Amino acid sequence: MPKPTAAANATPMPTPKVPHYADALSFMALRKPRGSGIDHWAVSPTGHYSADYETGERLAGEFLTFIGTYPTVCHSTLLACVLKDMIDHAVVGQGWSGVHAGFARGVTQYAMAAARIVVSQTDGEATHA
Repeated sequence: MPKPTAAANATPMPTPKVPHYADALSFMALRKPRGSGIDHWAVSPTGHYSADYETGERLAGEFLTFIGTYPTVCHSTLLACVLKDMIDHAVVGQGWSGVHAGFARGVTQYAMAAARIVVSQTDGEATHA
């Protein structure tokens, strides 16, 4: 019978703990009363469009960094939750603002870059087929 190696006896590296998105993302908040869910878009525009737009782009970067760092199945549906809460806030009177536009542009910019990579790989496969 072979002797176990040091690698076989080594303690596995711990998997980094994934923080809860509502705690990690500055634009989310726990709803009150406690236990009533998460507000995925707890953002109050200032009314200054260009400043709000920059805030939205920063929040998009924060969101993309989080889901890129922690690419879980749960996080693959997180954008839909953000969009739903944006819509829910609009229904009760929060209008479209620079924060919304900046966030949408920031996320779309990365989606376009990723889509370009997919298309270029598909084009390469079709060329070499």
